[in-house]
Amino acid sequence: MELRLQRRADNERVVRRLEAHRWEGEAAIVCECTDPSCLEHLDVTRAEWQRVRGNDVWFFVRPGHEERGERVVEADERFLVVEAG
Repeated sequence: MELRLQRRADNERVVRRLEAHRWEGEAAIVCECTDPSCLEHLDVTRAEWQRVRGNDVWFFVRPGHEERGERVVEADERFLVVEAG
C-alpha cells in the first residue's frame, strides 16, 4: 500500500500543476499499481481524476496491473479503478 500512496502523491503533484494552468483534455499519470518495476502511464480526464480521488481506497492502474483479489470498481480501455483493501 505504501508504494501506491507514494504514486498517488506523485500524481497529485502533477495534477496540481495542471490545475494551475486550467487543465483541459487528458493528463498522463503514473500507474498506481503495486509493482515496483512498473513505469507505465495512463491518461485520465479531470472529471475521472476527481471522481476516483473522491474515494481514499480507489487507485488508477493499467489493465492487467490489478492485484489478485482486488475489486475492480471501474473498467475503461485506458485504465482500471481498483479498490485496495
